[in-house]
Order: sequence, then structure tokens, then C-alpha cells
Amino acid sequence: MTDRVVTRRRVLGATAATLVALQTPRALAHRAHVVLTRVTANVAAKRWEFEHSIHYHDAALALQQWTRDVAVTPLTTAGRARLLLEIERRVRWSDARGIALQPTAVGGESSGDTVVLFQELPAPDTGGEFSVESTLLQDVFADESHTINLELAAPYRTFKLDARRSKVAFAVA
Repeated sequence: MTDRVVTRRRVLGATAATLVALQTPRALAHRAHVVLTRVTANVAAKRWEFEHSIHYHDAALALQQWTRDVAVTPLTTAGRARLLLEIERRVRWSDARGIALQPTAVGGESSGDTVVLFQELPAPDTGGEFSVESTLLQDVFADESHTINLELAAPYRTFKLDARRSKVAFAVA
């Protein structure tokens, strides 16, 4: 075969491979968009502690959409601060009277492919009815869900919040 024929076959082969790749649906390694929040009681310190876990890729895309700054990532202090700010804005806790409970930011870290953000709150003096409402990341991912694990007292409870059910009430003794 001549060099022209070989070159032409390579070009046609590369073109065919590109066309096939463009027609194939994109497979994403991370399809489920889920935030996990654990709420635990630190009895000795009389505090509720919040641990929010977000997949790194979800956090990075959210930061990119919110800030339009590629330098702000989940690995930067500014990125974790912005994520904590959005958690404060979009995850709202309240007592039975509707009075807002406002957890304060403690910090954040990376753990494998997850960004973990921490908050805390003085434990309420009395038990009763509480609620949580979350719209976290729903502006970024339509299928976003937020799993809340309440580990304040046995039995532990788990709630799934999403666009269809964004608020849940729960009792604490």
C-alpha cells in the first residue's frame, strides 16, 4: 500500500471513531447527587454537631456555578467557606415555634472524593418538635437529594429530602 492509502485509512478510521464517540451517550462515573448530613449530640459539650458530606465533583460544579471563578475549588479555603455559607442559606433548622436554629461553621476538609463540612449548635435546653428544610444543590442538580441522619438519641432516624419533599419535622426527647 502506498503512503497516501495508509494515511487516508487512518484519517477515515479516526473520523469514524470520533463520530461513534459523539453518538454514544456520556457515561458519568458519579450519577447520584446526594448530600449526607449526620447530626450527633455531644453531650459533654452540650452541643449538636453537624457533618455534611458532599461528593467532590458535585461541590466543584456547584462552586463553579455559584462563583464563576475556576480558582475557587473545594480544596481552597474560599471554596469551603462558600460551601458552608450555602449550607447556612439552604439548610434551615427550626424549633416547634418556627424559631430558626443557626448552626455555626466550624471548618471543612477533604476526605478521599468527599468534601466534609462541619457546623455546631448549642443543644436546645428542652426537647420537642424540630424541623429541617433543605434545598442544597437543587439549583445545580435537579435530581439532588439530601439524606439527613439524626443521631441525637436512639432510635436514630434517617430522612431523605429532595425537590418533592424539602422539609421534614422530627421530635427530640
